[in-house]
Amino acid sequence: MLGERLVGLYVYGSVATGGFIDGLSDIDRLAAVSRDVDHREFDALQLMHARTGRQISKHEAARWAQEALPEWAPVIERALEWRRDAPRHAQPEDEAAFQETSAFVHFAADLIRPSVMPGAPPGVPP
Repeated sequence: MLGERLVGLYVYGSVATGGFIDGLSDIDRLAAVSRDVDHREFDALQLMHARTGRQISKHEAARWAQEALPEWAPVIERALEWRRDAPRHAQPEDEAAFQETSAFVHFAADLIRPSVMPGAPPGVPP
């Protein structure tokens, strides 16, 4: 719908800061566009979200990522286990687990940057 005007899609809030709570938190997203959306486009976007938008849980997203990125499946599984078993605001104590999770986050961030993402609008900087 936004075509070449979509220059970035960003995730923020609890997902980005590590405070996401499965079954409680939502996923906050922000689309950056190269020009304002007019009233007609805004209405069309609202209709699209009403028809197709549904929030998925962190668990569902992780299962999808495990299928889409099988090389990272063990890391994702360990993160899910830690999230399920850890107290609400606990920090990982295992430096190796932190390093592998950090590597995955950087890998995923690189995937969604326009320069690497298939179908990204031409001329969009990484």
